[in-house]
Amino acid sequence: MSKKQHSKIAIDFEKFTLDNGLQVLLHHDDTIPLVSVNVWYHVGSHNEDPGKTGFAHLFEHMMFEGSKHHHKSHFEPLQKIGASSNGSTDLDRTNYWENLPNTHLKLGLWLEADRMGFLLDALDQKKLDNQISIVKNERRQSYENRPYGESSIILQSMVYPALHPYHTPVIGFEEDLNNSTLEDVKEFFRKFYSPSNASIAIAGDFDSIKTTDLLHDLFGHLPYSEPPPPSKKQLVSLNQDIYQKHYEDVPLPRTFLAWPAIHAFHKDEPAFEILSLLLGGGKTSRLYQSLIFDKQIAQDFNVFLDSNEIAGSLVIDITARPEHSLRKIISLVIEAIEKIAVKPPSEKEILQAQMKLQNYHIKSLENVGGFNGRADQLNFYNVIGKEPNLINTDIERYLNVSPKRISDIAKTLLTTTKARLDILPKITQQNPPPATYPTKLPNPTKSVVFKPPVPSRITLQNGIEVLFIKRDKIPLVTMSVFIKNGSTLDPENYPGLTYLTSQLLQEGTSKYSSKEIASILEGMGTNIATKTNRESITLSSQAISHIWPKVFSLLSHIIMDPAFSEDDISRVKNEHIADLYRLQNEPRWISDRIYKKQLYGKSSPYGYDLSGNVKSIPLIQQNLINSHYHKLINPSTISIVIVGDTNETEIINEANKHISNWKKEITPLTNISSNQNCETNNSKIILIDKPNSPQSMLRIGHLTVPFTHPDARTLNVINYILGGNPSSRLFLNLREDKGYSYGYYSSIEWQHTQSPFISGGSVQSESTTESILEVISEFKKIQKTSKVKKDEFQIAKDGLLRNFSSNFENQSQIVSQLQHIINFNLDTTYVSTIIDFLNNLTLNSLHDISERLINPNKLQILVIGDKSKIYNNLKEIGLPIITLDAIEDF
Repeated sequence: MSKKQHSKIAIDFEKFTLDNGLQVLLHHDDTIPLVSVNVWYHVGSHNEDPGKTGFAHLFEHMMFEGSKHHHKSHFEPLQKIGASSNGSTDLDRTNYWENLPNTHLKLGLWLEADRMGFLLDALDQKKLDNQISIVKNERRQSYENRPYGESSIILQSMVYPALHPYHTPVIGFEEDLNNSTLEDVKEFFRKFYSPSNASIAIAGDFDSIKTTDLLHDLFGHLPYSEPPPPSKKQLVSLNQDIYQKHYEDVPLPRTFLAWPAIHAFHKDEPAFEILSLLLGGGKTSRLYQSLIFDKQIAQDFNVFLDSNEIAGSLVIDITARPEHSLRKIISLVIEAIEKIAVKPPSEKEILQAQMKLQNYHIKSLENVGGFNGRADQLNFYNVIGKEPNLINTDIERYLNVSPKRISDIAKTLLTTTKARLDILPKITQQNPPPATYPTKLPNPTKSVVFKPPVPSRITLQNGIEVLFIKRDKIPLVTMSVFIKNGSTLDPENYPGLTYLTSQLLQEGTSKYSSKEIASILEGMGTNIATKTNRESITLSSQAISHIWPKVFSLLSHIIMDPAFSEDDISRVKNEHIADLYRLQNEPRWISDRIYKKQLYGKSSPYGYDLSGNVKSIPLIQQNLINSHYHKLINPSTISIVIVGDTNETEIINEANKHISNWKKEITPLTNISSNQNCETNNSKIILIDKPNSPQSMLRIGHLTVPFTHPDARTLNVINYILGGNPSSRLFLNLREDKGYSYGYYSSIEWQHTQSPFISGGSVQSESTTESILEVISEFKKIQKTSKVKKDEFQIAKDGLLRNFSSNFENQSQIVSQLQHIINFNLDTTYVSTIIDFLNNLTLNSLHDISERLINPNKLQILVIGDKSKIYNNLKEIGLPIITLDAIEDF
């Protein structure tokens, strides 16, 4: 890759170490008044002893349950200020982060210091038992109740022998968790959760000198302890090929191939990574062209290098299309590897992979906080890579890989023993398918008023509107074409027409084939993401700033000149139909599909299957797609949003070259008007049987007002209190108090017509009825019987206000804000008015709107679970129960 194509990364930071061994990394960025605190403990599941699996992950949960001087939920004070917080565990480390308004940095640091130094003072048997119950729910939701969900656990145990530290799953074994004692888990904490085994990164808008003093004050007094010895590299090899097959409730067969490989930062890691992209990194990859495009025998596939601290593996998983064998698919996989082994890849292929890796790395640096943001990456490179400056230089390793080395790696795979796991449909399945240490919460520093950016509005000569905001801290540009029509325009007999039309846009034009489009995009290290909604379509892309005009040129061409060839239509239809069959056992997908029908009715365009069904998709022919496209997408129906490292002059020049000459040819359709109101029925239960499911998925809610209604913004605040955050009523009730669910939330899907106000989550099967009753009760309480209290109201307002700036952390978030302005025809200053609205909102007004717009007697309750276990108890709720077949109109 030439230097011209290698965009320079310059993340400045400072590193120092406290006397107790705590490593500190500071990175300043004052773009928005947000600061991220990110803590890594160098402990993961590979550090656990036999019989005590899952402890690292369990402590990820326990660390949110309060400490000596804050004997409450870790989330509680953070939600009050609009901060976000989370954590995760993997094989090698556990991380925690808070994204806070910069005025509350001390709070984030104090909370982290208190749980680092004083967690055990607040840990008791009740908390331990509750979190073990939640972890069990997480296992059911994330693994047992998800098609192919346990495959990663099985494959891990196959690749890594019984005595290898990576043999056991991160989530652990239920038997070990049940047998754990309070002293067991305390001892695990004492061993691994010390300052000398931790690294803290702070990124964002803060004063470095004051922050350094704070770190010494809050963390410096914590005692030093000898850190655990570093883990030795333990690359593995298998004595022979290993094969297992499992029959599960899945619609289509899937195979997993895993080769023992290298650890992170091994000299051959870049070659393995590029090889994985050549095999499976997009539409021009070897396996996509062979399995999906040419022979059309695979439904989907993934190729990835899983390189961890002490070992790693190269994994390929492929889902077969109906009536196609895994044996044939595997032979083609081996054939693709053999071709690279015999003939090294071209420089062009390698350049595409390098651009993709560079683009991904730069995109990930947009956010200062959260998972994989700048603070998280500084800790990754510091803890696992032993050198935080790799955040700036690591990409260079990938720019110096030779074709011969990639070919040599492919040869090695052909002679290396591997693990193979097949997940097959059950035979019975009929469908294919110190004294000065502060002991109280710190007060915030003086607040600086955040002013959200206001976009420039540019009107092209053909009437197309462009909204632009300059954001130049990272060499990246995000662009989006927003189409003000969506699936509500589908004819009643052709649900899925808009979805299919939009998916076909980048499958070929008069100038380029589908393969050529994919090749051009991958050569620039990017892609175009198409999203079809009820009322809009978006096509979005991100590009390194020096090549964004080329991406914009291609995006414009795709929008204006799709070919809709018979071959492409047939291929995409077949892929989509197979995908619909594959999804029939996904509870989340089933719930989204069925629930909208129940809310709006099958005859409403808002109740249609957005992506169509297996009856409607085959009926959609070329002439229908062509006709629909010309009505759907037109200069009158599109707007363009651009955010990033460019300027108005460049945007106008590029638009004049590529899209300003697009002439209006036909009067476009318009979206369904806002008077498409539905008569909501009284509460009822819709039950879909999913035999042997360990959990029940719930959707409980009703229709509410359109976004344009004067009370809509107040309803956002009500939702925030009811179920919009981890300290909301529903979440605290069903997870923290009852332990029924791993997580239960609510949200409003704003539309021009009546909008769905929906709560949802997965709950233990045996607690299905109790969970539904609790949700109904919470709707009743917030409406009338236990209205929002003054302090609860103020906490919600403060949380929303203080979290407001985080909605502008990265370019994609800003693009989303601008799309919202376009969709609802709002003034460009609309976002700024939200702050004034929240400041002026009164509790009496919120009570009035809660009473008028929350309707517990109209709740539509969808349950997807094991009917044999839950039906009798559901009858005790006293509501009508309607049993549906999940695939009745599939």
